[in-house]
Amino acid sequence: MDQPRNIGVTRVDASRGSPNTAPMADCYLFMAMPSPAERLALVEALRQALAVRGQRLAAPHAFDPANWHQSLSPKCEGPPALRTVLRQAGAAAAEQTPAFTLSFNRLRDAVSSSPASAIHWAFQVRGAAPGFAVLQQRLHEALRARGVAVPHGNRPHVTVSYRAPGPLVRLPRQHPEMGEVHWRVATVWLVRVRPAIPRYEAIDAWPLRPAPAGPEGQGELF
Repeated sequence: MDQPRNIGVTRVDASRGSPNTAPMADCYLFMAMPSPAERLALVEALRQALAVRGQRLAAPHAFDPANWHQSLSPKCEGPPALRTVLRQAGAAAAEQTPAFTLSFNRLRDAVSSSPASAIHWAFQVRGAAPGFAVLQQRLHEALRARGVAVPHGNRPHVTVSYRAPGPLVRLPRQHPEMGEVHWRVATVWLVRVRPAIPRYEAIDAWPLRPAPAGPEGQGELF
């Protein structure tokens, strides 16, 4: 398999533990990540969406764009041996699923239950995003088949703030807020999430099956 690009995560040797640390349950997550060009386009779209509202997003409220991602699974916790099971599931799902495009065209807010009452700001997509639904379904099926509990899925979104300074200003209906950003999802990443490390650590990655670029490629899913 070709080595995946390092596009915002820290690459680690998954066969080695950290020195001088006691064994503990690790936390893993499947995700997709934008290319550098797509990430820059999302940053510009955020600038546009906030400028039209007269709002700003800065530290400590902003989520580092280097960590922007699309979650494909809930967080999975377990001993280091869990990596083997997760790798099997990721490989199985990726080899069945063609690449697809997500088209983000809006910024929305929501009140989170974790942390309690925190306001999230996130990009959302245009349309039903069938490619995402297929990938998520196949990944979750592969996890459940291997005994990993998957309580829920989610809709396509990219969170830019987990502790936003307040609600987004509501715009008049049909008011343009940002240029549409097309994100080509062609790789599934498995990362480790550890509080002491500011970036996600890439454990492995698998390419999706080739498919025509752009929303028109969704027809190959069915």
